[in-house]
Amino acid sequence: MLEDLLLTKTNFLDRLLKWMFLDHRTVELLRSIDRYFDDAYYLAANTDVAAAHACPFLHFLSHGLFERRELSSTVSNRRFRDEWVVVFGSDEALERKLGLLKKFARVSRGTLVRLAGRTPGRSRAFWMRSSFEANTIDLSYIRTCNHWRISHPTRASAIRHFAENFSTDILPFSYELTPDVEFYNALYDSKLSALEIQEKWADSSSGDQTFVSMAHLLQHYCGDGALVYDGFDHREYVTRNQGACSEFNEIQAFAHFISIGLEHGYHLPKDNSIALVSIIDARMERLDEIKSRGFLHAAFELRKAGVRSAVIDRFSCQYALSHGEATPTRDMAPHDSLSAFWNNFHMASVLAEQGKHPQAVRHAQKAAGHESGSVFAMDKIHETVSLWHREVHRALQVTAKSDRTMPGERETSGQFVEVLSAIPSFRSGLGKKQHALRKPQVRRIGILADMSLPQCKRYRIDQKLEYLETLGLNATVFNVHSEAEKAAAESALFDIWILYRTPAYYSVLKLLNRAKALKIPTVFEIDDLILDPDFFPEARESYGAGVDDQQYSELRVLPFLYAAVARCCDFGIASTEALSDYLGALVRSERSFVFPNGIDSVHQAALRSLGPVPDPGDGDLIRVFVGSATKSHKDYVAQVFVPQAIKIAEAFQGKVHFSLCGSFDELFDQLDQTARKSIGHINLGWDYPTYLSTLAGFDLNVVPLEKSAFTDCKSEIKWLEASMLGIPSVLAPTSAYERCIEDGVTGLLVDGDDFVTPISALSASASDRRRIGDAAQRAVSEGFSFDSQCATLKDIIAQIELYA
Repeated sequence: MLEDLLLTKTNFLDRLLKWMFLDHRTVELLRSIDRYFDDAYYLAANTDVAAAHACPFLHFLSHGLFERRELSSTVSNRRFRDEWVVVFGSDEALERKLGLLKKFARVSRGTLVRLAGRTPGRSRAFWMRSSFEANTIDLSYIRTCNHWRISHPTRASAIRHFAENFSTDILPFSYELTPDVEFYNALYDSKLSALEIQEKWADSSSGDQTFVSMAHLLQHYCGDGALVYDGFDHREYVTRNQGACSEFNEIQAFAHFISIGLEHGYHLPKDNSIALVSIIDARMERLDEIKSRGFLHAAFELRKAGVRSAVIDRFSCQYALSHGEATPTRDMAPHDSLSAFWNNFHMASVLAEQGKHPQAVRHAQKAAGHESGSVFAMDKIHETVSLWHREVHRALQVTAKSDRTMPGERETSGQFVEVLSAIPSFRSGLGKKQHALRKPQVRRIGILADMSLPQCKRYRIDQKLEYLETLGLNATVFNVHSEAEKAAAESALFDIWILYRTPAYYSVLKLLNRAKALKIPTVFEIDDLILDPDFFPEARESYGAGVDDQQYSELRVLPFLYAAVARCCDFGIASTEALSDYLGALVRSERSFVFPNGIDSVHQAALRSLGPVPDPGDGDLIRVFVGSATKSHKDYVAQVFVPQAIKIAEAFQGKVHFSLCGSFDELFDQLDQTARKSIGHINLGWDYPTYLSTLAGFDLNVVPLEKSAFTDCKSEIKWLEASMLGIPSVLAPTSAYERCIEDGVTGLLVDGDDFVTPISALSASASDRRRIGDAAQRAVSEGFSFDSQCATLKDIIAQIELYA
């Protein structure tokens, strides 16, 4: 009641608008929505709104406009928004205004309805609304509105009725549909008025084939109604093409040419304006979109006749390449540098489309030779090389998804190296003598890395950053999956580049290309044998259900991508000696350095927060930690280790309990109830302090790995983590453990596949567990300490500087 009284005040609306920060443009926005909004249509199209018995107009204002719901059958949400973006200046400004309206809709719905000029609960005919302009109406409304279609037998009669009773000017859908009386009557040999043209078009069974203006015709056949038509020599067109009707006038001859003639190779008049060539270009592009090929010969003939454009040149090259009797050399030989540029430019496009990528790159390079320093020409080379790279990658993916044998690594890496060599050379601006003098002391290190695996990121990226900072070096990390282009662009800002687990993406190859041009040493770093397709991935069965077929096919491609990058890098860094030997055979200098995983401040802080670690000899129950961070090796654990673990638990009458920690979900689900009495499962996340806290609660650590070339390259992380806590370990005899473990002193190595003997021995002797745990803790604190790691990394950087 109070609101109704206030509305009688003449100044209330102004005060309200000021309070709401709504200017008169915003009110016009409200009333514009009301003008086009169709309540019945909105409820029919949005059943959720109808089911909620919500006011359609208010729902559209508070939700529908933001959710891109349509206003009516005639005016789209996008069209409405586009119009008002022009009014408010930007999308952001419109969004702010809509946000105010949405907010106000929640506060005072009644006032908002009044501002829009609506009567709540009632949808009036548009011509009865106060905002309706009596002299115009959008033809699209009549064309689709159920009201008119029910009241009149045809749309034409609806238009006639409206024109007689309401309006003198009927607006079409768009600019193209504005009737051009002279054009229409010339094309269809008629004498109709503009209103009669609209009626006839609206009532036609196929309105898009009845053209009311030249813009309408060009929009349909060329996709652009804004093209300029400036005449057509219809007499010569009719004369040169006997199939064309001799009675055609200019408009009819042009319509015949643009709809049929060009596609079927009809001869053009000899003299053509720039405007007509633009129309021909647009029509050819549209014909190419619908995969028509008849116009290619027409493009070739136009080129021979001296009609030139970038589009005609491209399709001419395409025709010439597919017809041996019409070679580009003989029929299209360029006579000047610009012509030679475009000839090679378009030849590159056509050859790339045909899958002839090396030839396409050569033509793109020739084009660049004719336009030295052109960014446009350089972009063309990058485009063709990128397509070549994509095809090499795609071929690998197709093979990986099939049952076919993967190609040889050296052969595939060679293809990626070819792609790298084809990337446009980065001009550093330094001569050879300047390069020789450059060699500054290493200050900044760029790291391009795959950081998708938490444990790998923890030990190979985060840890290295801390060591580098301690050494007084600046380092910046780029994510290979999202920042490789940025890294390539900033390649010159660093003195060394380390590429950790980076596949041969095109942006990675660009970075390598630029670093090579600038004489910046590049280092490929790896911590698993994942760059040799003979060893990675392991057999499909070893991954179980944790990896699906799509993921496994992607794993089959990865070693080729890693090896290709390794072969393009100068040096290597690996986590173990065995892995370093593999990497050294790939990198360009044949020099690879070992940088093991070690201890850092996160370990030290976690250990301090834990306080005293329980003595491995205390308690009656012996708790055994069995850890894994990967999805492979599950078959070995299930078939070899688990039966022995059950046997040990039974022998000790339940006083030994094993916990599978990590990616063992599927394996644990397959255990029967008897096995689960002695084997449990812990699902650990990757919060490192929590992980160490959990590990500290165990008495014994076991690392069950099948001896193989792949596991020989795995690092000593599991022993390192347990040893920091003074927990003794039973370890598979892999190369890394044989190197760093003194058997019987700092750990026990398994003899073959016999886990029963060493685990039983340590389970039976608390003093042996304490002795081995203490010795391992001392070994780790001496050989893998923070200072030791920093010294190792400093020496590696010094050697890279020396050999680079």
